[in-house]
Amino acid sequence: MSNPYSKSDYFISVIIFSLIAVINVEYFYDLYQNSNVTKASGFTFIFVNVVFLMILIIPFLEKRLGLITNDKLVAFMDLPNKDDKLTYPVLSGFLGDQALGSFLGTTLIYTTKIAIDEYGVVLSGVYAAILLIVSIIIMALSFMRFVMHFSKKHWAAYAFASVISFLIMFSFYHLGLTLAP
Repeated sequence: MSNPYSKSDYFISVIIFSLIAVINVEYFYDLYQNSNVTKASGFTFIFVNVVFLMILIIPFLEKRLGLITNDKLVAFMDLPNKDDKLTYPVLSGFLGDQALGSFLGTTLIYTTKIAIDEYGVVLSGVYAAILLIVSIIIMALSFMRFVMHFSKKHWAAYAFASVISFLIMFSFYHLGLTLAP
């Protein structure tokens, strides 16, 4: 198998690995000083490590996904053609995907609180990291599909639509996290 990492991937991997190392050293130093692990600190340790490890494997996954033909990916994502118009179904689809991501954020907070008590910090940390990544992927892909409708417009319209869509995306996600009990 060929090497899945380019030079920029190695650079990013070194940065992420360094962050993981610093966070882990700090965690274990704090554990050594205080001699106890709270549920919150154990959950945070697992959650952060799983998220960072997922970031580290992105180049590998990207190369594996490269085996899927571009036509299949475009068809699956239902990416707009250059001639497609911005219509109400496109706008409502974008807002619906953002609402789904927001709901997953709310679900993440609510169910993780329960999961920590019932299943422990390890399983709940992995569960929360996976749900976080899935919700971000859904929202980011929806954002990309929506903004592509403006790519053929003047750069100012494209920039404006991108910024507004980005603000909508993160306001929905923030709302979902804030509404969680």
